[in-house]
Amino acid sequence: MKSLAVFVAFALLCSFVRAQVTSEDTLRTSINGGASSLQVAANFSVSNQISQLNISVTKTISGNEYTITSEVTSGPMLVLGGSSFILQLDVNLNDSTGQGLINFSGRQMTITGGFYSGPSFSSANYLFTMSNTAIIIDSGTFTASKILNMSSGRLNLTGGLFTGSSQ
Repeated sequence: MKSLAVFVAFALLCSFVRAQVTSEDTLRTSINGGASSLQVAANFSVSNQISQLNISVTKTISGNEYTITSEVTSGPMLVLGGSSFILQLDVNLNDSTGQGLINFSGRQMTITGGFYSGPSFSSANYLFTMSNTAIIIDSGTFTASKILNMSSGRLNLTGGLFTGSSQ
């Protein structure tokens, strides 16, 4: 009986740290709040940059059945960081404006799948800009004129499909 109570308490606790993301507002709230697992459950657009530089936990954004499209017109869609922050991605992200998807300065970012695309025109910005971090790319499809800009850190690339394009 005691183990059942522990299991129920654990299941209840886990349900509070998983967030269903269906809009810009729920994405912003989930990133800024305590959710460690963000499950994308709808196609939606982000019009205003989401910035959080004091994240101290691991956050996983998954749900590659749907696409988040960046319509941010100044800077990347997500600016995320924190000295012990780990970001794990398996999601579809589209940069429709050429401003970039993610500026990351945490401890580690791991991409295990998903599609990451940007404009085919020669944008001045990269899909991903990172500094002082470890990047692990196990899988995923990346298509843009500029994909990755990294200043100091470590890149471990074991998979993925990268297609640079410009017109």
